[in-house]
Amino acid sequence: MKEYKNILVPTDFSENSFHAVELGHFLAQKNNGRLHIIHVIDQYFFSHIEHAFDDEKMKRGRYDDAIKELNELINRIPHSNVQVSYSILEGKPFNKIFLYTKDKKIDLIVLSTHGKTGLSNVLMGSVAEKIVKQAEVPVITLKSNVEYVEKTNYSYRSTFAENWVG
Repeated sequence: MKEYKNILVPTDFSENSFHAVELGHFLAQKNNGRLHIIHVIDQYFFSHIEHAFDDEKMKRGRYDDAIKELNELINRIPHSNVQVSYSILEGKPFNKIFLYTKDKKIDLIVLSTHGKTGLSNVLMGSVAEKIVKQAEVPVITLKSNVEYVEKTNYSYRSTFAENWVG
């Protein structure tokens, strides 16, 4: 089996995307690799709302919220020898994910197929679909509402194949 040294997990901070972070962390740990976690603020999604409000104040608020949620997510990851890189980017999520993949020489993407509820859920599903269809590296997608790693012990599982879709 190929060793994946640079594993990317895009997140929308939903519980489903945290399960993808858990799996990405597990695979990075098993392969002595690096885990990359990114969140992309979709500027197009918010651009229509911002015209009615103060653009800079709204942008700063979104960015501050993303930093807070990213820190909370990172604090949930068990301490290990895995190096974790994280970034908050702005733009179209699938474009930024592809650019990051090329720039950082990512060799595996792990993501959930559905994010937060409502419109965000639809958007994450759409992003996941584009990534699966167009990525130049292997992609593991995780369906929603399923836990993949027992939080108290990462080492007891030898395979996640029964949970993979992609």
